[in-house]
Amino acid sequence: MNGPYKWECKTTTFQGELTAKANSLTLFPSYGECRWNYPPVEPPVWSVVTVTMNGCDYRLHSLKRLKADEYSASADLQCPAGKQVVVDLRSGAFTLCRVTLPAQSNKTGSRLIDTTGKGGGLDDVELQLAMGGMTYTQDLAGCPINAGTYNTFAIENRMTLTATSAGKQIGFRVAGE
Repeated sequence: MNGPYKWECKTTTFQGELTAKANSLTLFPSYGECRWNYPPVEPPVWSVVTVTMNGCDYRLHSLKRLKADEYSASADLQCPAGKQVVVDLRSGAFTLCRVTLPAQSNKTGSRLIDTTGKGGGLDDVELQLAMGGMTYTQDLAGCPINAGTYNTFAIENRMTLTATSAGKQIGFRVAGE
């Protein structure tokens, strides 16, 4: 979220599985030790944020080569029927805001960068997940985010994706047009 409602997580983990070449990759996220500075003050006074995925995940697809070793991808937030992501923004022990995100598709802006042969490590892929313009709803009274449904929520993560086989790290690559 932008502005004074921006929050961050200390730990973000994504898990997924590929057993062969694929046109998409589904990642199952987990967020931990999340916090927000509200009201926005300096130095920050951090409050707790909890993110409940409720079985929702991210699916990367529609890979397009931008330049050597760099690809754009579209991303979907996929949720089981009747489920959505719930983000509770707290002030002390009280839930001040509850933001809910339903399933949504074709959010552009994500990048996959094949880091093969760079830095002397295994073949890994850098993921820059960017899902802007996501629709969300906030309906708790007293929240500084006005009640209603908006399309300004953004998810941003940057990480290195690594692959394992039989418990041992192996290399993998991005290949596209």
